[in-house]
Amino acid sequence: MAATAEKELLGLRSRASDEIAKRLRSIHDRDYYSVLGDFFEASAISVKNAVDLNDREVYEKRFADIAKSYGDKGMKIFAECLSLFAGEINDAIHGNAMFRDFAGELYMASGTNSKGLGQFFTPYHVSRMMAECNL
Repeated sequence: MAATAEKELLGLRSRASDEIAKRLRSIHDRDYYSVLGDFFEASAISVKNAVDLNDREVYEKRFADIAKSYGDKGMKIFAECLSLFAGEINDAIHGNAMFRDFAGELYMASGTNSKGLGQFFTPYHVSRMMAECNL
């Protein structure tokens, strides 16, 4: 645990982020940026509709559109990735890992950041330090 916490403090990604990025990259019939966006959207809809019934039909239709475009194989990959993502959050909740920005880690692991557009992930510990300095 200490070695893992030390790596997390240095801002290194978790193995789950790398594994999720690898699995999403295995969907070859579209650009990776779209796959990542669709993964986040489908995952958000899944969680939202499990706890919030407002506008459920609208979101279910959007989810069905995403699912149709990826087919069973792609949606299986999305489900596996969401499970890994949730596992990371669960580990942080139960003290087995540091809390950090898992979505930001995945974004950087995905390689979809853009130097030209200035899109980078600021590691959680740096963001937290900057916020504390402002307080």
